[in-house]
This record gives sequence, C-alpha cells and structure tokens, in this order.
Amino acid sequence: MNQKHRVVNDAEEGFNKCNLCLIGTGKILRSFAVRNEQHLYLCECMNCGCEFLSPQPSDDWLASEYSSDYQKRQSSIQRPKKAWFQALLKRLNVDFSKRSLLEIGSGEGDLVAAINEKWCQAEITVIEANEECLSNYERLKCNLITKSVETWLAYQTKECFDVIFLFDLLEHLRKPKQNLEQLVSRHLNTEGMVVATFPNVDSLSRKLLNAFWPQYKVEHLFYFSQSSVQWLARELNLKTIELSALTKTLPLDYLYSIGSRFGPLSVQNCCRWIHQHLPQGIKQIALPLKLGEWLWIAQKRESLSKGISDETSN
Repeated sequence: MNQKHRVVNDAEEGFNKCNLCLIGTGKILRSFAVRNEQHLYLCECMNCGCEFLSPQPSDDWLASEYSSDYQKRQSSIQRPKKAWFQALLKRLNVDFSKRSLLEIGSGEGDLVAAINEKWCQAEITVIEANEECLSNYERLKCNLITKSVETWLAYQTKECFDVIFLFDLLEHLRKPKQNLEQLVSRHLNTEGMVVATFPNVDSLSRKLLNAFWPQYKVEHLFYFSQSSVQWLARELNLKTIELSALTKTLPLDYLYSIGSRFGPLSVQNCCRWIHQHLPQGIKQIALPLKLGEWLWIAQKRESLSKGISDETSN
C-alpha cells in the first residue's frame, strides 16, 4: 500500500495538463490502470472541471481495448439502441427529411436505420472507421465515409450540415475540443444543432459506484461535468438547449447480458448467474434507467461573440 501511495505522489509533483481545455492543470484523483510500462492516472481539471486520463493510453493499448469491447458486444441478444434512437428522434420533434445530417462514429448504424424508416429522403452522411461495422451499411441509405473523424477533418471538406450527431464519441477523442471546434465552425450551418451523449461525471451512479462506475474505461479519455460542458459551449459559441441526465429504456435481458461481460469480475459473475436463471417473461421487462451519461443538445449561434452563454440545465 505504501508503495502504491508513493508512486501516485511522485506523479502529483508534475501536474498534468488537461487535454480538453489545454490550459488547466490536473489534480490526480487516483491511479487508473497499468499495462506493460504505461501507468494511467485519473485527473480532475482545475480550470474546466472535467476528469481525464493522464497520460493518454497508447494507440496499441486503445486498439486492444476496442477490439475486446467489440467482440464482447456480439451476442444473440437483440440490441435496443434502434428503439432508443426512435424515441429520441420523436422527442426532438424535427422534420429530418428537410435537413442535412452528419453522424460521426455511427457504430452498427442504428440511428441511420431509425432515420431511414421515418424519413427515407433524408440526406445522411456517416463517418465510421470500424471495419467490423461496415457490412451493416449495405442495407442503409446514407453516404458512408470510412475514415476517422480526425482524418476527415484534415481534408477540410466544405460540406455543411443542419444537425451533427455525436453519440458516445467525445470521450474517445484525444482532442475533443479542437475536433468539435472544427466541426462547429466549418461544418455546422448557422442555427444548426449538435446532439451528443457522453459520460456524466456528476451523475448519481458515478458518486455511488466511484471506481466501479461502468463508464470508467481505458478507452474513455474524458468524463464531463456540467461545468466542463458549459465551458465547451462558451468556447464554441453554442447555445445549450438541453443538458440533462440521459435516460435509456432497456430490457433486463439486455442489461444482464451486458453486465455479464463488462465491469468487475464479481459483478460479471453475479449478472451471469441472474441472466441464466431469470424467467423469460421477466427478461423482457424494460426499465427506464439513468446510466451515468449526459444528453447535450446545443445550437450554433448566429452572430454572438464568445463568452455569452444561455446554458440551461435540466
């Protein structure tokens, strides 16, 4: 135990620079993960208030994590993401048939499928670099770009969109503020919307579970507080329409299937046992849950200067 504390204290002497705001220094909260010679720490930025990993994991380490996660997600269990996207689109109450849409990190294409079903004429551009997912797009109507967002942004294309969807993306980017700034300034039409989800470090689940919070993963480089989202909105000249705890309605079958493959081993074993013995009828019960994520809906301002913000928090 003393050796562990000594290592952490040594790291605290060189405060870590926040890779979100780029000006704040990080207060080390705890040791996070170790792999080979690389030791990661969880830090809290004293300027913008986000939590972040320092140093960031290597490309090899991240590739290993992503490969493992994707393999674990493959299951005979029906994934409920499409139904959740359908509910979200209804809530947004926007006619997307008349809008140009961009989704980055679309995964298996659940949002595109939901939009195709309701607005078959919608113009959708998708950026998805994961080769394991690409076969899903053969049946979907969209313009598929098989590049990383960083590579796509480097081409400086002049395409502009009315809505940019960023689901479970910002926490994975090495430079989320710079990437989002490029997207908003170059590719979002005036009064266009950003709709995003990402880990909510202010959530009750994070406070209760602490180090066992499921969002704490090596591939999640950032964890956003309300203050850090408000900081982003000011910096990017965005007006926050909604910042709320994300609610997902998920069947028990899906929840216990996921729980049996992710998180602490004791939790996996418990979920696996419950999933095996739960009656089929009960497995289909769906519950509305807050799992420690933000839903952020923001609009690009027309001609207001930076620093003016009308953020509202629900």
